[in-house]
Amino acid sequence: MSLQAEETEDVQIPAYLYREDGMKLWNAIGVFDSDEAVASDEVVQEWAKETTDPDKGAVKGFPASFEDKETVAKALQTIMWMTSGLHAAVNFPQYEEYGCVPHKPLHLRADFSTIPKDDALADVGTLSLYWL
Repeated sequence: MSLQAEETEDVQIPAYLYREDGMKLWNAIGVFDSDEAVASDEVVQEWAKETTDPDKGAVKGFPASFEDKETVAKALQTIMWMTSGLHAAVNFPQYEEYGCVPHKPLHLRADFSTIPKDDALADVGTLSLYWL
């Protein structure tokens, strides 16, 4: 279902960012009418060039140029999936592990090798000396 099918233009809600930003994204994706329009778009070609340039983005596997709508759509589809669904699937379940600080002490600043071996597991109080 598209955003337009919901007729979001008629909704009068101040700062309705889902609609405003969503429509910008929706309209930007549908800009190209033909493969020739993709190949001749300087901004899209510069994006591909910069993204694959070893001194800039250096993204391996990204197209060095876009020649057709299908390639642009696949690149955008991949980016949108990785930054939404994949990110959520990978990161949301981590709370169960990282929510309990002793499991994964991310703020532990000292190297474990500096903690005396006989004190490392003796009590939690000893480890607190090495936090932050």
